[in-house]
Amino acid sequence: MPQVALRIGNRSYEVTCADGEEAHLEMLAAEVDRRIEDLRTQMLGAAEVKLLVAAALTLADEAHTLRSGGSMPAPKARERAGAPDSADKLAGVFEQLVTARVDTIAAKLSAA
Repeated sequence: MPQVALRIGNRSYEVTCADGEEAHLEMLAAEVDRRIEDLRTQMLGAAEVKLLVAAALTLADEAHTLRSGGSMPAPKARERAGAPDSADKLAGVFEQLVTARVDTIAAKLSAA
């Protein structure tokens, strides 16, 4: 099984994954890292672990909302930028795909 070096929140993590999953894990790590950086500007001076927990809770809340049949509001940055509807739809589809993949990975991990 391949190992991937992921950079999340100014730290590196070595993660084992299935063959062919490397790029997907790197994409997920980049999303988590982006969330942490967004939170870092909101939670000035917060410890890294608090940023990680806040990002995890944010992602879990979004996953719960999607699983419950709810829809995700547009991120504030896109609302301010006035992004067109197609960009919002694409972002929503991307978030749903990422959430579904995270759920699959979590199920595999809990079964192990």
